[in-house]
Amino acid sequence: MGYKYLVIDTKLRQLPIIFPDILCHVDVARAICVLLAKSNPEAKAVSAGDIGIEVLECSGESETLGLTALPTDKPLIDLFPIFHGVKY
Repeated sequence: MGYKYLVIDTKLRQLPIIFPDILCHVDVARAICVLLAKSNPEAKAVSAGDIGIEVLECSGESETLGLTALPTDKPLIDLFPIFHGVKY
């Protein structure tokens, strides 16, 4: 089993979401945005792709969202435990 990821931008921070590849990018993005709708109606997916868990590597694209992996995705995920995705 592999993994996919997407990044949700809430204007204040970026949230990396990692999930099993049995799920579809667009379905996960919709579910997350529904959960955030009350507190953050402008939340949206800004990048998506495949992720290697053994050696963290972000690559590829989401055909369902029409988004690609960005060079900033790996540092965002690496540093999330420290900065919690806060934009600075």
